[in-house]
Amino acid sequence: MFYKYDSNKLLYRKAGGTILFYFLLSITCAAIFGFAIASKPNKSSVQETTVYLSSDTVVLTSFTPERFVSYMKQVNVKYPHIVYAQSLLETQHFNSKIFQENNNLFGMKQARVRCNVAVNTSRGHALYNHWTESVIDYALYQSSYLYGIKSEAAYFAKLQKSYAGDPTYVDKLKKLIEKHKLEEYVDSI
Repeated sequence: MFYKYDSNKLLYRKAGGTILFYFLLSITCAAIFGFAIASKPNKSSVQETTVYLSSDTVVLTSFTPERFVSYMKQVNVKYPHIVYAQSLLETQHFNSKIFQENNNLFGMKQARVRCNVAVNTSRGHALYNHWTESVIDYALYQSSYLYGIKSEAAYFAKLQKSYAGDPTYVDKLKKLIEKHKLEEYVDSI
């Protein structure tokens, strides 16, 4: 049950069910991270959306790797070259149905405990209106579970332990980073 503070009576009282809770949770998440998203629900990452980040307005249309990197930097994703490698691996180089239909760059499941921006679940994975929301959700994941990480080695260790069930996941990420020179690529954008 969710409780709301009643300033007239100076006490907390029951505020209703789950819909109100998730509505307030999403507003709180948006306020914490200083952004709000205004987009029309769509089934394709090709449609246009407007994203508001702080006081700047950015219009993003279709997905491109360059826009992806730029947006990760805008929302302050930690270790964007590693996260880019994760997206390559999780989306089969941006070709998976989960990415194309769900706008899900990371194979994320819909979070039940932490703040998230997924609108639903489809194919067993989180569904987003636009690929940018997937990036925001990953940033929320980082801020919830990876906030204390201070090095790439610690980041890789945490990913291996809690992100994927594949025991070779981190090795695959490191090979992608090296093969595609992702650190230099991300830095160049």
